[in-house]
Amino acid sequence: CRRTRRRFYIWIGVPPSNVLNARVDAPWARCRDKTRGLENTLNGVKNLAFLALFDDPSIDKVMYMDTDMWVSSEEIEPEAYFALTDADLLGNQNRVGGPKIPMNGGLVFARKSEFTQQFFALWWRGRCGAHDQLPLWATLFAAWSAATDGAYSFNDEHFKKYSHAHLEAVSLLQRDAMYIRQKANMEGPYDGGNFSATGLLDVPLALPHVLLLPSAPVGSL
Repeated sequence: CRRTRRRFYIWIGVPPSNVLNARVDAPWARCRDKTRGLENTLNGVKNLAFLALFDDPSIDKVMYMDTDMWVSSEEIEPEAYFALTDADLLGNQNRVGGPKIPMNGGLVFARKSEFTQQFFALWWRGRCGAHDQLPLWATLFAAWSAATDGAYSFNDEHFKKYSHAHLEAVSLLQRDAMYIRQKANMEGPYDGGNFSATGLLDVPLALPHVLLLPSAPVGSL
């Protein structure tokens, strides 16, 4: 960031345990994960950081990355990803060396909008257990349901426990992505390619408010 004259932000601080470990059921996700007893991961505070940054009138978009994120090329610029779409949120499936998941919370591109401010608030509200990706996936599916005015619905049993969601969330999206796009009247080239058959994105997948990216350099998308 210093070399490219970009602004860099870091969240410092830990919410009180009674706040961090609070669990609030939502209609689309009822947390029952007890991998760490009734404690919740600290990872979810990234949502508070997004909300705090979006309070600044000078900030209109933010890229978040985990400190252990692998970057294939230093020549790839965040702006190139934002240029792919006008979606509010961009995420990465992160298929390299790991299980199939809809989106990894370790890399998030976000434009400031009413949608993202509500999304990050709901992702934080849904904190549940040892991983912040369980409420991330539940909030994504809830957002897609809302974008279809309820024409698309899903079984919230998938998002009670991380161990279950980690196995089922991609299968659910494989089955339902095209239906969500249809009910949201979405068109365009970012249809996920062979995702419905393989569970792996070979081209981006555009869903309401969200563009899911494959693990590929931006120039090849």
